[in-house]
This record gives sequence, structure tokens and C-alpha cells, in this order.
Amino acid sequence: PTSSVEPESEQIISQSIERLMKGRTTIISSHRPSLLRQANRILFIHQGEIREQGSHGELLARKGLYAAMYRRWEEASQVDAYLTEARLAAAPGSAS
Repeated sequence: PTSSVEPESEQIISQSIERLMKGRTTIISSHRPSLLRQANRILFIHQGEIREQGSHGELLARKGLYAAMYRRWEEASQVDAYLTEARLAAAPGSAS
């Protein structure tokens, strides 16, 4: 539910979802690691098949498909943060 929102709105949405999930079994379909990290159990589906399952930490430790996807997401997030910082620094009227 958060693929096209800025980080502040994503945080509000994630907090709301977390409150709604408390004490309930919840199924979430997401490609956002920020949501996936909250799950007790993740089913990683690749090409229509469940390829891996476990907690976020367990899947990272296995160093399989989920871990590779997560590493790529982290790298992309770092690049996005750098580009955003560079754009802000280059904006007219910014103090450099």
C-alpha cells in the first residue's frame, strides 16, 4: 500500500497497519522490506512458487533469493538518498 508515497506518509501508513495487525493473523502482499521486516513469517514467492519462508532474519541468514532482493533494495535506497541530497544541495536558494 506504500509504493508511491513519500517516507513520512509511508511511516504513518506502516504504523496504522501495525496497530490493525496487533493480535490478528494478517496476510500482506508487499515488495516493501519496511513492511516485510514486521512479519513473523514471510512467504517469498518467485515465479508463482513459494521458494522460501521464515522470518526476516532467518531469510537473510539463508542468503537465498529473499536476501538478494533485500540487498538490492538496500543499495537502491542508499542511491536514492544520495541523489535526493544532491538535488536538494543543487536547488536554487539552497545553502551549500
